[in-house]
Amino acid sequence: MDAAVVNTPADFNLMDDPWLPYITTRGTGGTGSIRHVLTHAHEIRDLTVDVPTQYPPILRMLVAILHRALADKGTAPGTFPWSAGQWKALHRQERLPEDRVALYADTWRNVFGLFDQEQPFLQVAKKKLTTEQDKTVALLVSDASSGNNVPLFSSHRDESPSPLTPAQAARWLLHVHAWDTAGIKTGAKEDPKAKAGKTTGNHTGPLGDLGVVVPVGNTLKETLLFNLLVLDGDLTSDGDRPVWERGPLSAEWDTRVPVGLLDRYTWVGRRVRLVPENDGDGGVVVRRAVVCAGDRVEPLVKPQIREPHTAWLKNRPKTGKEASDRPTSLYRPNRHTPGQELWRGLGGLLGWDRYLDQDDSLKPQVLHRLAKHFAKGRNLPVIQLRAYGISYGLQNAVIGDTYFDTLPLPVVLLLEGGTRNLGKLVVKWVADTEEAARALGHLAADLAFAEGGDPDTEKDARDRVTRQYFTDLDHHFRSWISKTTDPDLEEEYRVEWYGIARREARALADDLVSRTGPSALRTRTRKEKNRNGEPIKVNLVIAQQSFNHRLRRHLTTGEV
Repeated sequence: MDAAVVNTPADFNLMDDPWLPYITTRGTGGTGSIRHVLTHAHEIRDLTVDVPTQYPPILRMLVAILHRALADKGTAPGTFPWSAGQWKALHRQERLPEDRVALYADTWRNVFGLFDQEQPFLQVAKKKLTTEQDKTVALLVSDASSGNNVPLFSSHRDESPSPLTPAQAARWLLHVHAWDTAGIKTGAKEDPKAKAGKTTGNHTGPLGDLGVVVPVGNTLKETLLFNLLVLDGDLTSDGDRPVWERGPLSAEWDTRVPVGLLDRYTWVGRRVRLVPENDGDGGVVVRRAVVCAGDRVEPLVKPQIREPHTAWLKNRPKTGKEASDRPTSLYRPNRHTPGQELWRGLGGLLGWDRYLDQDDSLKPQVLHRLAKHFAKGRNLPVIQLRAYGISYGLQNAVIGDTYFDTLPLPVVLLLEGGTRNLGKLVVKWVADTEEAARALGHLAADLAFAEGGDPDTEKDARDRVTRQYFTDLDHHFRSWISKTTDPDLEEEYRVEWYGIARREARALADDLVSRTGPSALRTRTRKEKNRNGEPIKVNLVIAQQSFNHRLRRHLTTGEV
């Protein structure tokens, strides 16, 4: 054994030792324990993390703790809140009940030790999880990541990564359970399903299949409550509890349906063991780790009742040769599209996918239930909606891109009030904007063709101007949608947005025309024919006329 390895490390307990960075409502920074951030949640603006995708698993862990800590002594464990009235009462309070949090923290503190010898937090004890050789913490840690759609993991594993502090190791531990890649994993000696030192057929972490959305408030207390759902039969069942309340983990894993929301929020997607070492100054660092196969989520026919932090799209039923005895899931997770602004997928988030067909999608349960809490209120808030996702490649065995975006979202847009509710209208206006983008793309392709370009040149021109259009609109949309809070002003909102979208489209169109050479005035004929079977003629004038017609049709100044 390496002499640097710590045999009995000093306890680093996540319940009481600081490991969660945050910024306060006063703008100052700090780092706190679980106990601290929960009892001071009303004074904390938000948690700060190493990479955006750490946020959902950390928040879900804190929410799971609240569900258990706030349950009345006379009720079944894990059933708080069981009514909208309880939720609203808690929302009206200035702070979370400190006595309940303290009682839970004291009761379960012993299972939150990061390096505990018998039951390390979200890990398997050393005597129950061994492999031929420990690997570096590159198994856990991603490269620096910021912004939207940036590579998360490097193309190679660093053989000598920087050591992790216990606090950093704890944050990455939660991340690997939630987002780890699929593919072959090192087989634990104690795992009866491992073969030749390997385990195959591993899924990604449970969040890897989702387009995660998280509603965020003005304080951490608000954020926690926005994600604290009323636990009913759709979301929980007997025996539902966080994994740390189930006893020590072993190397053995299973494929199963989560018992309920608390089980899902604390799902151990991998069997992990952190290897602590002396840092030479009396402290502890983590350079190596064991990451093996973990529990796999059995797909449900109706998974939306179990996973509330994603929107769901309806699957088309399989027929003929595609049909089988295995039931097809009615819905699939609505994953985020790399490179696409969150607001462009607003239809799925608000339950109006395909822009107007309500049956095609389900809004995330976390948003659906939040809308129910505020349905009869006045002066409804504008929340921040955050979106997270990871795109995998090579059979999900490597990470390509991460997705992170935010959007101000008035709660009134989540309400369903007949066929002309404001949310439905906003989704239609976004759809019309997409059509304006297509009109711009057609213009760019026609001008490229008129100048003698080939299909690749046309595609590049179309993609470039479409991307530029949405980039130009992005800050306008975020500012505009944050003001769409009054259903009685729907026509004013529509006229304002159409005006913005038209102005930006025309500016790009004028720029395209100004940069087009005189050769585009000569008429060329495409190989394709129009709907009437006639040849399609293209020149600069025809292209401009077609664009203007399309723009007037989709961004009209007339009635909706």
